Amino acid sequence: MSSTRDRAKASAMEILCAGQRPTAEQVRQSIGQGAQQTILSALDEFWAEVGERLREPRLPEALVKPVRELWGQAVEEAQRQWASEKTRLEMDSRNLRVQLDAVVLENSDLIAAVEAARTAAAEADARAREQSDRIVALEGEVADAEMQIMRAREEGDQLQLALTAERDGRERDQAAWLLQLDKARQDLKAMIAEKNKLATQLADARDSLAKHRITLARKEQHETDLESRILALGQENARLEELANERSELLGLERERTLRAELARDDVTRSLESAEAERAGLRDRDDRLRLDRERLTTENVRLHAELAAVHATQRHLEETLRLAVLRPPEISAG
Repeated sequence: MSSTRDRAKASAMEILCAGQRPTAEQVRQSIGQGAQQTILSALDEFWAEVGERLREPRLPEALVKPVRELWGQAVEEAQRQWASEKTRLEMDSRNLRVQLDAVVLENSDLIAAVEAARTAAAEADARAREQSDRIVALEGEVADAEMQIMRAREEGDQLQLALTAERDGRERDQAAWLLQLDKARQDLKAMIAEKNKLATQLADARDSLAKHRITLARKEQHETDLESRILALGQENARLEELANERSELLGLERERTLRAELARDDVTRSLESAEAERAGLRDRDDRLRLDRERLTTENVRLHAELAAVHATQRHLEETLRLAVLRPPEISAG
């Protein structure tokens, strides 16, 4: 039984003979099995064997040397012309890129610049086609050779085109992979920025909660102090009431001191009125403190809810960031 590598190379030859460029996906569908890396390695060996066949065509011994010389001259001339044309095309491409970057900064000229770039690209394609025609013309110089030489040259042209298409396909796949990698990096930066923003919001919320807790503690301490003062005033009021009773009894026993007792009673009455007024003020302050405490309790509950929401958002972003880092970028099959 033939190995997967041999079956892959045989399938690639069948696809190539059918006039198509064999790819890893087409070969795998044809043989119905095989790992991606094994098929890619088999394709590399296949193209190397094809290149070896081009270097050593099976021709009559008397024709091998002249055909090789003529083919070598044609290939060298084609490569020289193609290298010159490629350099010029690369310069044109760089110039077009510079022009396109300048046009991006000037929105008013964007459409005109794009059309100019398309026109230049079309001209470049036309020049490339002309270069291909010149290569075909050079190959036509061996048209008088035997039919076997003609078939060998045509097969070489088809294989060269297939090699070029394969190389271009790999370059496109690499460019797409780089774009996906760059997008993943941008998404990662955005997630990190969002995480930092939420961390800052969380720190601010914690600071605000700490300040509210301190304020609440201070108000509770103040409320405790007021309650102590109210208790002390109640005790003082009881003492004053006892003193008033004692003085009332003394007024009954000592009529001769009526004037001084009345003056003392007036003083006690004023003290009681003052104490009552102060106690009423303390009640009002106690009511206000109670309302403040209820408001702070409600605000504390709200801050706890906001803090829980911030924690949930942070955990969600951290999980999203972890998944984004662990998930490999998606690369389309070439």
